Amino acid sequence: MRLSAPFPGRGLIGGAAIVAATTVALSLYPAAQSDIEAEEVATVGAAEPTVDSKKKNETTEATNGKPGKPGRGPLPAFTPEREAAALTFVSAHHPELAPLLAHLKKSRPQEYQKAIRKLFNDSERLAHSREAQPRRYELELQEWKLASRIELLVARLTMDRTPALEAELRKVLTEQLEVRRAMLVQERERNAQRLEALDKEIADLDANREQRLDEKFEKAVNAFQKDTAGSKKKNN
Repeated sequence: MRLSAPFPGRGLIGGAAIVAATTVALSLYPAAQSDIEAEEVATVGAAEPTVDSKKKNETTEATNGKPGKPGRGPLPAFTPEREAAALTFVSAHHPELAPLLAHLKKSRPQEYQKAIRKLFNDSERLAHSREAQPRRYELELQEWKLASRIELLVARLTMDRTPALEAELRKVLTEQLEVRRAMLVQERERNAQRLEALDKEIADLDANREQRLDEKFEKAVNAFQKDTAGSKKKNN
């Protein structure tokens, strides 16, 4: 069986080659457990996973439960509904993966299900981010797209290392660094706002210390008297 695939300069490539490229691109697909981890995965590309990372993945997948937070924790189980959601996510944000997934589904069902579970996990994490932090969501989605493209480019380079592919990979890595920087700047601004609010709260507490103390004292005494009166009525 031969499959037309979007690998520049390769034309039609054999089934074994496309499975190899797909496995590299998808078995290491970024689960984005954190921004730093996602960046590390994208940087190492097609490098062999370490023993520790393999054990971590095996432990995560062994639980096969539903994560406590959307897109966080153990990978969810494979279901037709999650498969449909994952494929919709790919179609919207990285359609180039669709033919590779289709081939993987026929040739390597277990690897396909693993890839779908990771993709669904990413889609849930990003959906949660869109609701909780709309500004950050745009950057996280952009980062996911770039990380996904990087994985695919690395897979292509393992098959046919050309100056054009190297230049494209460098360009996408540069874009990823720019997005990462933007995320750090945004995080710094958010933390600065939080620190400003804390400083204001501390200053207010210092300026009204005696008033706050009197209020808490009165509240504590009133609560005690109310409880005592209630107990007396109950005993009578």
